[in-house]
Amino acid sequence: MNRITILGTATFFALVPALHAFAQDTEGLLREFRGETPAQTRDAARWQSDFGLVLNSLLPDLGGTDLGRRAQAENSWERVVLRASRPGAETERLAVVNAMLPKLGADTPLSTRLWLLKMLEWSGRAEIVAPLVPLLSDTDPQIQERARRALANNSAPQAGEGLRTALVASKDPAQQMALINELGFRRDAVNSTLVSKYLLSTDMGVVAQAVTALGTIGTPDALKSLSDFEKKAPAALKPKVVDALLESAERAVRESRLKEAAPVYVALYTPTSTEYVQMAALRGLVLVRGSNALPQLTKAFNSDDERLRAHAARMTLLIPGPNGTAALGKVLPTLVPRGQELLIDTLAERGDASAKAAISPLRSSASDEVRTAAVGAIGYLGDASDTTSLLKTAALDKPEREAARTALSILGRAKNDRPQVEASLVAAIGSPDDTVRFEAIHALATRRSGEATPQLVGALTAPETVANEAARALGEVSTPATVPTLLAWMQKGGSNSTGEKAIMAIYRRSDKATLSDAPLLQVLETPTLAPALRTTTYKLLGFLNTPTAFGRVEAATHDTNEAVQDIAIRSLADWPGDNAIPALLVLSKSAPKPNQSILALRGIARLTSQSGKPANEKLDIVRTAMDAATRDEEKQLLLGTLGDIKTLEAIRTAEPFLANDNLKGAAAETVLRIGRDLRDQPLKDARPVFEKALAATQNENTQRDLREQIKRAS
Repeated sequence: MNRITILGTATFFALVPALHAFAQDTEGLLREFRGETPAQTRDAARWQSDFGLVLNSLLPDLGGTDLGRRAQAENSWERVVLRASRPGAETERLAVVNAMLPKLGADTPLSTRLWLLKMLEWSGRAEIVAPLVPLLSDTDPQIQERARRALANNSAPQAGEGLRTALVASKDPAQQMALINELGFRRDAVNSTLVSKYLLSTDMGVVAQAVTALGTIGTPDALKSLSDFEKKAPAALKPKVVDALLESAERAVRESRLKEAAPVYVALYTPTSTEYVQMAALRGLVLVRGSNALPQLTKAFNSDDERLRAHAARMTLLIPGPNGTAALGKVLPTLVPRGQELLIDTLAERGDASAKAAISPLRSSASDEVRTAAVGAIGYLGDASDTTSLLKTAALDKPEREAARTALSILGRAKNDRPQVEASLVAAIGSPDDTVRFEAIHALATRRSGEATPQLVGALTAPETVANEAARALGEVSTPATVPTLLAWMQKGGSNSTGEKAIMAIYRRSDKATLSDAPLLQVLETPTLAPALRTTTYKLLGFLNTPTAFGRVEAATHDTNEAVQDIAIRSLADWPGDNAIPALLVLSKSAPKPNQSILALRGIARLTSQSGKPANEKLDIVRTAMDAATRDEEKQLLLGTLGDIKTLEAIRTAEPFLANDNLKGAAAETVLRIGRDLRDQPLKDARPVFEKALAATQNENTQRDLREQIKRAS
């Protein structure tokens, strides 16, 4: 070994400890700068030096080809930059920025330069402007774009100046467009003068970008430049100029510069403008002029453009206060019927009761739609004094009847006089006009007015139409205490159907545990009880499902009256609890009529599926029911119930039906369902049944799944 080799080797081994120490040092700095260890005290120069050490240690990976290591290095440096840029750490922020700036040269890999520019976008202030401005003309378009972004998002005024300087120096239309875009994004007022000059460019792309930027800047100067340019803009650019004008005018409105915005909206609200421009301009006019924009709104209401009319109606909601309501009320008589209809609706939506005076005369309009809208609006704007007139309208067979009913259901909101409204409705139950009585009762039911119960009970003696409505209303507003009264009314000839629905409505609103079956059982003791009422009573007992109720309904399945017997069987079939299953099993075999046996079997299928009985008991029930079933329809229903019983015995029970041409498909599905749910049980004994099911079904999906079950069973 020669002397040079020996010396080189010695030098290398001498450097190893130093390199190791350097790696340890930069790792420690990295942890500190990420906030993982306590920060050390440093002066500005030391901060910059140490940030530089850490950045230098990451540069190989930042510019490397290993994407995983690059991402890790980017994440580490990002955390360093974000922490250094936190509020109150200005020395650290400036130091980390100054550590990055020297690395932006062309000798640094492109990926690293791009990442550092992104970090400078987040952390830089005025100090980055001078180094970044030259990059706006870099040979790489990605570097140009990143530099523009960093300056566009920089709050320092110098950044805007840098972009403006670059724009003046640029001769490339594409670069001009990009720089104009960034100046528009910054919205600096000072930018509008320079950007306006590019409205005279010979490149239409540059002109278009200048138009967009001026709309975004939205200053008075920008708005004036756009307004002047709009008069001479090329046809192809007109839509873009209009959009920019609208954007700029909207900003003026937000900043309360209404006098500047108004001429823009006036100029754009013309019949030759496109629909969306007219709508936007009309909205702007309302915002800047308020009720003084009523001439334009009136014109829109009276136009043939339905969308514009509807838009005008919505815009009236932007005119504030009672004065706005009064002004709109004065316009109302001058509108075409469709315009009146729309404005009435929005006046109602405003909720200002003072509009009622302008709307009320239109209740006698020749237009059905206007009358309907006017009547409906009274519900929102009226008070107790309107009750009588609305009742009379509701009693008429005219198009506005339903609007009057709806109005009565909500009347009293405007002046918070709901109790007075309901008192007027209760008083109207005593009206000599039965149609008015009917509507008063209907309104009380809709309003859920429980205080009216005594008067509603009294109305059960009224003529049939009124009495039926009173019974229906009692179902909506009264308590279970009213059930005996309704039953007595039914016994005296009242409508069974109406009474049943009313009582059922009461029951459904009540706590079931508190309901008593005594009133129903007492009715059943009546010797001359009409069959229809007896049928209704059994239905209601079925809903209550008390032990006594069940006993009476079960006994009724043997009643000599066929109608009563039939409804009793139906009640058991619809019974809510599985305590009805034994009786239904008996009926499935011994019911006098085939359809009653069918009802019983269907009830068995439903209740067994819902039951919490043990699987073996449920299986016995299904087997017994299968023996009683004579039609394939009920057998198929019971096969569905069998599929809910997850035992091997259930699979065997389904096996015979695989030989029935009408049921083999359903039986195969049942076998498959049970098999799939027996995941934790050995299925070896079920394999022959699976094979039969496979041969029986024609369904490809079922066949595929059965092959899986056979494989499991093997």
